[in-house]
Amino acid sequence: MLCGQKRQADKKLDPANNLTTDQLLAQQITGATTTTTEAEAGPSSLPPVQIAPLPPTASISDLRAKLHDRLDKFKRDRGEPETRDELEAERRAKRGEMRDKRRKERKEQRRKSKAEPTAKPAKVCFDIPDRK
Repeated sequence: MLCGQKRQADKKLDPANNLTTDQLLAQQITGATTTTTEAEAGPSSLPPVQIAPLPPTASISDLRAKLHDRLDKFKRDRGEPETRDELEAERRAKRGEMRDKRRKERKEQRRKSKAEPTAKPAKVCFDIPDRK
């Protein structure tokens, strides 16, 4: 029994039995399937699959250019500034808005503090003369 299991494991790990996807598809098309017989497959078997060769691989520089184009498109869609000058102008405007906001807040705070008079508490004198 051990020998049978060992043989099955050897068959499984044999590189000659490891087929590529193209080889498996070619076997299915020709009907030379080893896993199912004609009786098992019956009329519900899959239609033959057309094998299409893979498109040629693009060069690294083409892929890099395509990636950068897509990234630039995403940036444009988000509305990010494209040049350094636009970016600096946007940041400068944002700093100006923040500065103006702080000035308005301080001005409002000063106006409120002037409007509310603060009365100083009266000094209480606890000096009681001695009775002798």
